[in-house]
Amino acid sequence: MDKGFVERKLEAARPRGVEPAYYDFIGLGGEKPVFSGDLLEFWCPLGAFPPYREGYDVGLCRVKKKFMEFDRMERHLRSVEVIVPVNGDLFIPVAPPGDAPSLDDLRIITVRVGEMLNLHEGVWHFACGPLKKVPLDYFVYLKKSTPVTDLEMKELSKKVRVVK
Repeated sequence: MDKGFVERKLEAARPRGVEPAYYDFIGLGGEKPVFSGDLLEFWCPLGAFPPYREGYDVGLCRVKKKFMEFDRMERHLRSVEVIVPVNGDLFIPVAPPGDAPSLDDLRIITVRVGEMLNLHEGVWHFACGPLKKVPLDYFVYLKKSTPVTDLEMKELSKKVRVVK
């Protein structure tokens, strides 16, 4: 019986290499995290981003418990890092580029769902923290292999406490 329209069932997006080949799915598909600890898990790469620009990866970070203190920061000298919250608002500690993170210049920046933050090359930062609930998921876009080949971590001279 002709209803005057065509019906189609909902279906899950499929990973790259699975038909149809006219979109690129970026998300978890059963992969194991490349890092898993008490505080967070991190999957990378999930796919190329933007898909037409080779050399960039998408990762997903899942923060498993709330934290309001940290004692170290990291940086990437050869890659920007784009942060996109998925399921909740977040905060990220940032400090300007330099030989070591400056406690005097350190800031705690909030990023809300629907916003993105682009950290420039060399910016000191720490993992994003949840403003409210856990687990907190956020996408991370950076140059291919950055977590392995372009990651410098430094301990801070004092522990930092995040206050609201």
